[in-house]
Amino acid sequence: MSPHFVFLLSIVGLSSAGLSPEVHLPGLGVLQGSLGSSRRGREFYSFTSVPYAKPPLGELRFQSPHPSEKWEGVLDASGESSPMCLQIPFFIPALKNMTLGQEDCLYLNVFTPKIDKTAKMPVMVFIHGGGFRCGDPGPKGRAQFLMDQDVVLVKMTYRLGPLGFLSTEDEVIPGNFGLKDQAMALKWIKQNIEHFGGDPNSITIFGESAGGASVHFLMMSPLSKDLIKGAISESGTATALWAVSPKGTARDKAHQVAKSFNCPIKKHKDMLECLLRIDATALTEAERIFNVIDFDPAIVFQPVIESKKVKDAFITFDPETAETTLPWIQGMTSSEGSLKTACKY
Repeated sequence: MSPHFVFLLSIVGLSSAGLSPEVHLPGLGVLQGSLGSSRRGREFYSFTSVPYAKPPLGELRFQSPHPSEKWEGVLDASGESSPMCLQIPFFIPALKNMTLGQEDCLYLNVFTPKIDKTAKMPVMVFIHGGGFRCGDPGPKGRAQFLMDQDVVLVKMTYRLGPLGFLSTEDEVIPGNFGLKDQAMALKWIKQNIEHFGGDPNSITIFGESAGGASVHFLMMSPLSKDLIKGAISESGTATALWAVSPKGTARDKAHQVAKSFNCPIKKHKDMLECLLRIDATALTEAERIFNVIDFDPAIVFQPVIESKKVKDAFITFDPETAETTLPWIQGMTSSEGSLKTACKY
């Protein structure tokens, strides 16, 4: 057998097996992803479970996210998707009696048709909905539709339910942790997306339902200032009646959760210390104490207007009074109010 034929066989073998793509991120490490095929047969690269923040465990529970740290060796980013954050999937009848996910969940998925720093492709960042209590980015196969285009797609996870939105409406447990996760993810994307072929100066965020409201919140928050170029809100804005907790309501709900675990409520610092010792799954399941009929109310823990005393407040003013100059597309569907009925049947 001639050496030329052996070399040709080697090339064919590598092509059929597929080479695992790698991306080197300065200050963080190396990611090893996987190959995929778009709807029209275009090859693209997937990188899943990429950490954008430290795991919010232990003392980091009920805190703003901390930046991710450097990892050793090559990080496997070839899985199906990021782990979902702890949640009760109330909107899926077959799963509404289950608790899914994990507390260590601050990850994102990146999909790109080109790994080339000079490509400068526009970036689309998706924020899932789910009433601030459930949802996830979905499997990587769904990226096949956008990957027919020259665009980088990013999907993020963020803390949900009590772990993401419980608030004492003061500096002790200020709340909005899920929204602060989103802002941290955008900061990570801004700093690193060029290594996936994306343009850090052309980032558009888009989301549906609670994700659409999150998009609107991010447009006005100082934590995401200068991180995005445009926004799309589908079936949700920050001015929706369900998007912001009325003053005093979040604190009352936090007290109810604390009482269910026999935690003190008179001093919020003592209450926090007690809640930090509670199992994360049990905390998530505490949402059920607010159910009146089936999964109503559909949204229990919501974003809050934070005190200006909070060091890293996400938002300290009523969204109704906010103005933004960012390009923004809004949309809705007919019969949206039938969602609850559809979920029941």
